[in-house]
Amino acid sequence: MLNRVRLLLVLLVVSMVGTCSIFWAYEHEVNPHIKTVGDTLWWWFVSSTTVGYGDISPVTTQGRIAGVIAILIGVYFYTNFITITADSLHGMTNQKHLGTAVVKATEDFEEVLSRDPNHVNTWVNLGNVCILTGQLQASHGEDPTASFDRAIQAFDRALALRPDMAEIYNNRGNAICSRADWEGHHGGDP
Repeated sequence: MLNRVRLLLVLLVVSMVGTCSIFWAYEHEVNPHIKTVGDTLWWWFVSSTTVGYGDISPVTTQGRIAGVIAILIGVYFYTNFITITADSLHGMTNQKHLGTAVVKATEDFEEVLSRDPNHVNTWVNLGNVCILTGQLQASHGEDPTASFDRAIQAFDRALALRPDMAEIYNNRGNAICSRADWEGHHGGDP
């Protein structure tokens, strides 16, 4: 997303400098509404946002071409800016919601285990939530190693209680693979 923002800013600056330069060069001596560079900047802003007050409009072909370019780049910039802003806000809202749900589930499982540390399914569920937490952390660029380790420990506790449950071995293997995958992609020793 950062590269997209940079591209948009470069386009906006190029549009402003380029079209204002063209507009000034061809309009300032011909157009009675263009007295200062500030008038040209005002024209660019009004045109690029497609507001178009009509107080300044081009009278030359080159000025009209500059106007079309300013409008097209402006529409592209502002629609993308709105999209990026909406995506970012949506992502922050979802991240908070998902993170809150995972924390609540972890707390609930830990409460059950504080009352009954021999409840195998709760250890398995806690391990699975820890894997999910690690995956969410990894997707947001955070280090999920502690969450994956916690999952492995939860599955080890479940295995100590029920060594005959194949599901626990599978889940523990998933936690180990998730941790190894993270470390393999981020320079650690898997």
